[in-house]
Amino acid sequence: MEKKNGVLEKKLSGLETLKNLLEEEKNCLINSDMEGLRRLSREKEKVLKRLYGLEMESQKAGIDDVTGELGSKLDTLKLEIRLRAEENQRFVNEMLEFIGGLIDVITGKDHSPSFYGKGVKDADSGPLIYRTQV
Repeated sequence: MEKKNGVLEKKLSGLETLKNLLEEEKNCLINSDMEGLRRLSREKEKVLKRLYGLEMESQKAGIDDVTGELGSKLDTLKLEIRLRAEENQRFVNEMLEFIGGLIDVITGKDHSPSFYGKGVKDADSGPLIYRTQV
């Protein structure tokens, strides 16, 4: 029983660390801190490897069914981690979509109506400045 609790407490600690790293990641995404994102990526990888090792240790020791207070804490942390990871992923996707839209506007591949009510009819027609021969 002691070994079981020791492994579970290590899992809880690792999951808590991962949750905090995801919160830091969110702040780095908001602030466009690329160096911070690289650092956090390395740290998350280490934590995930440690958690994977603990999971293998749990399976070898036959610690599969976790109930009680520790089980509840594990489930809560896993849910929080999943929600934070999904939120960060949505943020990244929205930023990529925004940047893609800017690139389309700059390159003239925006198919939505322009300020003057005329949109680009097809991808080959682009802005007039690009089609004019000098």
